[in-house]
Amino acid sequence: MEDRKVWFAVNGSEPKFGFGELPSKVYPTVSIRAPAVLAFHFRAGSWGDAGPGPE
Repeated sequence: MEDRKVWFAVNGSEPKFGFGELPSKVYPTVSIRAPAVLAFHFRAGSWGDAGPGPE
């Protein structure tokens, strides 16, 4: 069974758990109020598997 959870980080902070028990299909939406750098990682087994962030 797959874990259907969302983790997030803001401005390079440690990843934090956001939501669990998500449906099999989700449509991510992001709201930004100030200049920021965004990195999205989909289909990763865990945050560590998501790959490097922006350089």
